[in-house]
Parts: sequence; C-alpha cells; structure tokens
Amino acid sequence: MKNENTGNNLEVEVKIKLHHLDPLRERVLEMGFTVLEPRSFEHNVVFDTGDRQLKESKRLLRLRRTGERYVLT
Repeated sequence: MKNENTGNNLEVEVKIKLHHLDPLRERVLEMGFTVLEPRSFEHNVVFDTGDRQLKESKRLLRLRRTGERYVLT
C-alpha cells in the first residue's frame, strides 16, 4: 500500500485469531495457493526512547530476525 501524502511505503498488518487452522489451510490450498516459504520463527527487538516518545506517537522501531536475515523496520 502506498501512502499518497508522502510517497513512502506503508505496511498494513492484519491479525485474525483462528480457533481451527486446518480448515482454513485446506481451503487456501483448494483455491490454488501454495506455500512459498516454510514457517519460521521471528525474533523481534523493539527500541524506544527512555520516555517512550515512539510509542506515544504510535511509531515503532523494530529489529526483526528470521533465521540469518535481519530487517530494521
């Protein structure tokens, strides 16, 4: 998604709680989707100032590690 005001990329993340994963997984596969990457564990470290300026302004500075890959978001 693109933020039209600044031209910067904007990430939108949606989390939906599922009680039963298997029926959803089966339906997605029936629709023709395939697994591109196997499931992997993410380790996240969140940074902020001592007085939580980022949190107060609803921003986040995060270092995410997945396997040997690191991404600063």
